[in-house]
Amino acid sequence: MLGNHYKKKQKLKVTLILVLFGFTLSSALAEWRFREHDKKTGLTYRLDYDSIQKIGVHVNFRLLVDLSKPFANGTVSIEQHYRIDCATKQIQWEKKLFFTEPLGEGSPLTVGENTNPQWGHPLKGSFYERSLNFVCEFIQ
Repeated sequence: MLGNHYKKKQKLKVTLILVLFGFTLSSALAEWRFREHDKKTGLTYRLDYDSIQKIGVHVNFRLLVDLSKPFANGTVSIEQHYRIDCATKQIQWEKKLFFTEPLGEGSPLTVGENTNPQWGHPLKGSFYERSLNFVCEFIQ
């Protein structure tokens, strides 16, 4: 009985390590392009071309935001996963990973999952609007 509990605990540890390693590798090996730097906020935005995937009528992709100054918890960069509807020009976020290293390197400090996904339009003139338009053109 005790042996089974130990084996389950070890499997959970290995799974957790593999998941964190996968997040680390996915950010480290990403081809972050479509770079834009906002001089007002100091934020640098990047889009991962390799992450653009059409799934049914929606398109998934991810962005990376490097901060000019770390958050209080040490976050320096945020990897953001999005789903878009090109027909309606709407967007929703699915997941955000917070890193203490630039370019989403290292293991994520925290991972936020969107538990209440809702569609919305990106702010006019924002990087998110330009990204949505770029991704929709890219997949055609």
